[in-house]
Amino acid sequence: MIRLYLEDWATNTGILGFYRILEHAETDLFEVEETYIDFDPKLLQDFPEWFFNYAFDMFSVANEKENKMNTYLTHATSNFKRFKDFIFADIKGTENKLNKRLPIEGGTLKELFSRKKNVSTIEELKTITKDYLKLLKQDQVNEVLTLNMIRFRLGELHGQTSFLQRSRSTLNRSEHEEFLAKDFVQPILLEQEVLAVLQSSNSPNEEIEDLNKMIQQSDDEDIKKLGKQTITKLKMDELLYCPVIEGQFALTDYTEAVFLPNAVSLANATNYTWNNQKTFPISNLYRLIMFCSVFGLYKDGETYSFIQTDEDFDALAEVNDLFVTNKKQNNPFEVFLYDTLKEAKDKAKWISKNMLIVEFRNGGKKTTLTQNFLSEHAIQYLQERGGREIDHIKYPQFRNVILRKLLNGEHFFRDITIQLRKNVDNNYSSYDTYAATLTMFHLNRIRECYGMSNGTREAQYESMQKRIHYALMDGREVRRRLTERRMENKIPGITYRLLNALTTNNRQQFFETLFRTFLLVEKNTSMYVDATREHSSEFEGIASALLSGLNDKPYKKEGEEKN
Repeated sequence: MIRLYLEDWATNTGILGFYRILEHAETDLFEVEETYIDFDPKLLQDFPEWFFNYAFDMFSVANEKENKMNTYLTHATSNFKRFKDFIFADIKGTENKLNKRLPIEGGTLKELFSRKKNVSTIEELKTITKDYLKLLKQDQVNEVLTLNMIRFRLGELHGQTSFLQRSRSTLNRSEHEEFLAKDFVQPILLEQEVLAVLQSSNSPNEEIEDLNKMIQQSDDEDIKKLGKQTITKLKMDELLYCPVIEGQFALTDYTEAVFLPNAVSLANATNYTWNNQKTFPISNLYRLIMFCSVFGLYKDGETYSFIQTDEDFDALAEVNDLFVTNKKQNNPFEVFLYDTLKEAKDKAKWISKNMLIVEFRNGGKKTTLTQNFLSEHAIQYLQERGGREIDHIKYPQFRNVILRKLLNGEHFFRDITIQLRKNVDNNYSSYDTYAATLTMFHLNRIRECYGMSNGTREAQYESMQKRIHYALMDGREVRRRLTERRMENKIPGITYRLLNALTTNNRQQFFETLFRTFLLVEKNTSMYVDATREHSSEFEGIASALLSGLNDKPYKKEGEEKN
């Protein structure tokens, strides 16, 4: 049995992908333990077929297009022209992909596209879509399109290695499997034979003697070649073993082809390595495991994501499965994590110290990678408040931005001001920004009051929260009085001037604009004198709450009518 231990996040993407392939194949030649997977190397004989079975299930273009077309048809009932255009654009795009490989099927799609002008009803559009999907589900068509998708996804992570070379783009599925077997699997199987000889020997001399016997008895030129190389390395004491997978030879190097997002061209960057090392030897097995990373990651748009945890393998698989499920249901992972932390307060601190959220995107040879640890202050906020403020943010997009920055420990004052400006432009309610302002206040209180007694901290909290609430009510009152005096058209202009002063931290300009506005509606500004002084730490919170009140309108879903 070969043992794969959980390692760093990048390695774990490959291990999780490898596990999902084996699970999909329903083989009993592997076992999952707390921190590792044991598997019988015999399963590698069938692995190329299992790899592509799972890849075709994951990336089937026919299935993906069916889901897309059903969505388009649903929306076409209310916006016919727009979604009719989307459907025919998709047909044209597929036609272009098939013309060279399958010209007959490409011609069929060309004829289907030519009917566009004659489609004027939803029933006619459904007929076109049905014919389109029927063609996509033909085995030959789906194979060509899905192989293109598989090659694209693998190419983003491994460049142009093996069958991913451009000159091999016209290979069929069985030819892809043959390359995977020849370039990835066969070297591992050969190494297992040599390793078996070494493991049965008791000394270096005996190892060399046994290897010579194996070479003499074998008719396989590849095994003879590997045996001779191993003998040479043994004699020179240069036989290396993989630093990641115990007991495996290190006969290849960690290059961009192994895992592009995490690799460096060492030959041109020896100043980054210990002792000017030009190579980083790894095993062929590790190379195969990393080739499975596409199945351990989740891609949303241009961004790949992975959740790393220091717990056991089951927890790693479960949290990433939940991540995928939430994404497919259009629920951002931040929402899932937020709900989990609210419910499991006793586990919140453990999660903050043992969970890493990795996101990256590739652009040519450049990788932008973000590693997000959960903020301890966010954990304390959730333990103390249970998310009372966050739960009142109704606009999903804004709520998700605040959630993400809250969990990562980032400041989100700028996001509040951006949303305030958006609310004015689109006539949305600003109560969400007030809830976000309260969240920001609580986080600041937790940071600033660290080490204070509970009594002192609560006294400061009560006083500040009252002032923030008064600012919200003042904003609402100003709006009411301006409306009563038929001056509501002045509200956007006043808001923009106050927002400009707030975002540039021009406290004097903010107070002067506020003073003139309050004078217009006969209100007292005494509470804002101290808040706008240079030394005040309350300015951002009180100003944001005031602007939220000034623009507080009945809630409307973005892009929809009032409830």
